[in-house]
Amino acid sequence: RKLIAYFSNGYYKSTDDGQNWTQSLPLTSHIVYGISSSGNTVVAGLGNSDGIVYVSTDLGESWTSSVIHSGDLNARDFAIYDNHIFAATRSHGPNDFHGVYHSSDFGENWTLINDGLGVDKNTDIIFISGDYLYTGTISNGIWRRNLFDIITSVSYAGNNGLPDKYSLYQNYQNPFNPST
Repeated sequence: RKLIAYFSNGYYKSTDDGQNWTQSLPLTSHIVYGISSSGNTVVAGLGNSDGIVYVSTDLGESWTSSVIHSGDLNARDFAIYDNHIFAATRSHGPNDFHGVYHSSDFGENWTLINDGLGVDKNTDIIFISGDYLYTGTISNGIWRRNLFDIITSVSYAGNNGLPDKYSLYQNYQNPFNPST
C-alpha cells in the first residue's frame, strides 16, 4: 500500500506501508492548507496566497504546479472525482474570485462555480458524498450541488431549435384495415 504525507520540508511517499519514506515534492517555507488523494491523483494546496496548487496523477512520482487564480487566494481543501478536481478556496481580502473551483483536466484549467454559494464565498472544506458536492462556508453554512450538474455538459450545435425542412410521405396501407 502506498502512502503520502506532508512534513515541514515537503511531501513524502512510502510504498511499504510507512516503513520507509522518500521525499516526493520538496517544499520549503510553505504552509500546507490541504492535501487530498483519490486513486493515483494527489492534490496539494499551499498557504502562499497566490492560488498555486500541486497535482500528481501518479501518486507523487511527478508533480505539476497549477494556478487556480492569481492573487490573494489559498486552496484549503480538495475533492476528486475521476479527472475532476474541486477546490475550496479562501481569500483574506474583499474580492470576488474565492469560493469553489472546478477543474475537469487534472488541474490544468480552473472555473469558479459559486452558483448559490451566498454572499461570503470563503470555504474551508469540500467533499463528495453520493451524487452531491458539499462545501462548508465561513458564514453561510453548508452548500450542496449535484455533482453531475457540474461535471456533465451538453452543447447544442443547431441554430434556433426549429427544423430546417419537413416532408410528408404517403402513409402505407394498414394490412388489418384495407380501407385506410
